[in-house]
Amino acid sequence: MSSKETAVRFARLHVGGSPLLLCDAADVGSFKAMACAGATAIATATTRSNILRSGGTT
Repeated sequence: MSSKETAVRFARLHVGGSPLLLCDAADVGSFKAMACAGATAIATATTRSNILRSGGTT
């Protein structure tokens, strides 16, 4: 997915009257738990290399 496609997809999550709640995953385990719980968007300040070292994918 291109950066533009990602931006368009993210923008569509912003719906008037229904705020976008953005979860912040600190590691692969919390990311997976949030995804399984149905999070529509997950943020992270974790670098790609840290995620890969801990067994996740990007």
